[in-house]
Formats: sequence, structure tokens, C-alpha cells
Amino acid sequence: MPEDNAHFIDTNIWLYALLDTGEMDKSKVAQALIKSSPAIVSPQVISEVCANLIKKARMP
Repeated sequence: MPEDNAHFIDTNIWLYALLDTGEMDKSKVAQALIKSSPAIVSPQVISEVCANLIKKARMP
């Protein structure tokens, strides 16, 4: 059972937190959101984040 203060964290939030996008403001906000409370993550979000991280890793 999820905690009462847990929040669903969508794919874009994880990507801004994990990738160097050149947008430091968004990255800092995303990291703060993730750290602020327990996160709820769906299997779909995990799949999307992994796919994007793999795709970005292949780019020169």
C-alpha cells in the first residue's frame, strides 16, 4: 500500500533528473521532487526511462 504522502513521478521528471539536458533549473526541480517524498513508479515509466537512457547512451 502506497504511503499517504507518496507521489507518482512521471517519465519526464526522471529523465530531467538523470540526464544532462542543459536545463539546470528543470534538472534541479526534478531532483528535488524525487527526493522530497516517496515515489510511486509504474512499470510503464520504468520502461520509458530505460528506453530513453539507452537511446541517449547510443548517441555520439
